[in-house]
Amino acid sequence: MDILGEILIELVFEGAETLCSHYGWNPKVSRWVRYPLLGILALFYLGVIGICFFTGLLILPSCWLFGAALLLLGAVFLVLTVRKFRKMYRSYQEKKESEYEPF
Repeated sequence: MDILGEILIELVFEGAETLCSHYGWNPKVSRWVRYPLLGILALFYLGVIGICFFTGLLILPSCWLFGAALLLLGAVFLVLTVRKFRKMYRSYQEKKESEYEPF
């Protein structure tokens, strides 16, 4: 049952990432589908980052090395997530502008 749940979640997140990425951005897919999937994807990334920060802050007083490592991992995840979403947004803007160029 655990494997089935993992496969279903992987399919949802891979599909959302493909729909919202540069190569898979398809204007034929409705906004009502793309935007909630993008929101779910963003909430998942922010949840993982939040768990890293929260756990790092909880563990910091008892084991400062492991707590600092988790805080650093959360910061790295945050920077990489911001870069990923900026890249996705820029590729969408470039594709949108290229569609409306006059001949």
